[in-house]
Amino acid sequence: LRRPPSSDALLFAIAGAGSAMHSVRRKVTFAQQHGLFRAATALTVIYNLLKANCSSKDKVHSTYESLPQVYDVEFFVSHSWSCAPWMKALIISHFLNFDMALTSSFFACLLAVLCLLLRAGSLTGIAEQPLWLLNVSIVAWPLLVFLVVYFLGHLWDSRSFWFDRICVDQQNASLKLQTIQAIPGFVAQSKKMLVLWDDTYFERLWCNYELAIHVKTAASPRATKIVPLWMPFWTLFWICADTVVALLSASEDAALSLYVLFGFLYAAFCFHKLQGHKHMLDQMFTFDLRNAKCTFEEDRAVIEELVLNLFDEALEPPIRVAFEAPDADAEEEDQEPLISLESLRAIRHVTSYPSPDAIIGQFNDYVRGPLRQNLVAFLGTEDYISPKMCIVATLPIWFQSLMCVLSCDGASCEKSASDGGYASIYQYMITNAVLQLLLLPFGLLIVYPLLLRANQVVAAALHCGVASAYGTWLLVRIVVGTCVSALIIWCNDHLQLALRKMLFFSTTSSMYLAVAAYVFQCFFMCLLFRRKGSS
Repeated sequence: LRRPPSSDALLFAIAGAGSAMHSVRRKVTFAQQHGLFRAATALTVIYNLLKANCSSKDKVHSTYESLPQVYDVEFFVSHSWSCAPWMKALIISHFLNFDMALTSSFFACLLAVLCLLLRAGSLTGIAEQPLWLLNVSIVAWPLLVFLVVYFLGHLWDSRSFWFDRICVDQQNASLKLQTIQAIPGFVAQSKKMLVLWDDTYFERLWCNYELAIHVKTAASPRATKIVPLWMPFWTLFWICADTVVALLSASEDAALSLYVLFGFLYAAFCFHKLQGHKHMLDQMFTFDLRNAKCTFEEDRAVIEELVLNLFDEALEPPIRVAFEAPDADAEEEDQEPLISLESLRAIRHVTSYPSPDAIIGQFNDYVRGPLRQNLVAFLGTEDYISPKMCIVATLPIWFQSLMCVLSCDGASCEKSASDGGYASIYQYMITNAVLQLLLLPFGLLIVYPLLLRANQVVAAALHCGVASAYGTWLLVRIVVGTCVSALIIWCNDHLQLALRKMLFFSTTSSMYLAVAAYVFQCFFMCLLFRRKGSS
């Protein structure tokens, strides 16, 4: 898709352009004059990705013809064609819908509680409702809303995207070639770049070229949004796993095999996240444009020349101070560089301008430095997981805890308050709400970063550099990681149960001890989420 019919065609992008930025501006004008710059909605992009394996060229062509012509777009989507289309659709859905899905699930839960309150007539009357109704309304309904919005929230997203598969006419060879030649202009006219990262992204030369153009034209590194492949899988796995945990309502009598099973699943996904995240940061730390792969080697010299021209300070236009108002018609001509590209090549060795290797090094340094630091500030290092991701992971348990509070733990509120030794029903419900909705979930939030860091230690301790023994060491790592994860889960479960008993059926001194334990727990949580790591 991204390769013109020949390398000679790509040479058009640099021939006679003079200044690289001047060339980009010309491509913007060319694209506007010929109606090449098209925009798609998120719905169109995701739909076409999901239909990529079965859509015909006619359908793609009809999609292109229906796209509106634009001057700029919100996102230029950069991606490697090695990644499966459905995975790209999942990454885009996660990027666009994650926050909306989290907010929508809380509003859905609040709406369900209000409906139950109207049906029951009082807060204590909710406990009189059928248990299945409470489970469906307070647990299943908000989780369903989360998943629906997570996968379909882009239906209400009006932002514009440039995505090559549908914004380039795949049928008209001449128009396709013109559009590909104008890609630098499309990147320059995009407010942000959305990078769909997989293991091959920084290895592809054309992806690096798109990134180089964006680096040169973007206002700041924050305009580059990198979304790694592990993020949607991590989100969906923890939602499903903790839904099962909430339904099982693990207690002191939970079978050891259950802890081992969940320990295995948690360890496997922790290793997946640690490996993928670390690989991404390592790729950026050791990034070198010259090591990138190109499907057709004859295109390598052309694309590297394009990157050189983008960052070559010798091709920047001269600085002028106008004593009179500039002529608008002459403004375009004033942007030409002082020296032609051919002349510069002949005399560069006797000038102070940087060599081609030094120019490529500037782009490499940007990826290794500011761009990587921005990514670390956004996602953290491999052993970090954000509080928001942890909250989403615990959503099923939060909703299950809310159901326990409103159902008075499965009995009448009068009986539960009497059994707990409380003076009134409302005192019991308030205490139970603080315990179930505040103190216990805070303890659960600690589990996820603990699992990540514990499995990171396991992976580092059992790392093997010998390829022949990799399979054996991988098996040992999984076994040890499973045991460590199961132990963390078991300890956390029994700690929470013990603290609950101390708070719920206890003397005053035991309550003080339990509160002190929770304070320490919260302090420990602040340490885990204190910072996102360093580069």
